[in-house]
Amino acid sequence: MESRIKLKNGQAGPDGNNYLREKRVEIRVCQQEYEKLEKHALEAGYLNVAQYLRESGLTRKQITSPSMKQKEKNQWLYEINRIGNNVNQIARHLNQGKLPDEEMLMILLQIQDIAQDTLKEALKSGNEDIE
Repeated sequence: MESRIKLKNGQAGPDGNNYLREKRVEIRVCQQEYEKLEKHALEAGYLNVAQYLRESGLTRKQITSPSMKQKEKNQWLYEINRIGNNVNQIARHLNQGKLPDEEMLMILLQIQDIAQDTLKEALKSGNEDIE
């Protein structure tokens, strides 16, 4: 079935769509979620939540799924575990009464770099809900 061309713009005014919207998509949200969606829509300059959600869903901006977020968290945990292993090896070395040598200092600097990179990556991903 082909889409029909609409004769006039809807209540929200012109939106660049020339076809009559005949399909309906319904979602359920709690009051807090709705208020958050409404706030985001207004901040983005949309007149209503439906228009905001339609544009958000139809743009090419990539949204991170919960499973992808979990994969990212697992990767960060792996990196943090690697850092912990290196720190434990250095602590064992120092606890044996040995002085840190040039190689150990280089490893400490690498650990610091890895830790900073991992933190930057976590923050860049926009995952405020890291648990």
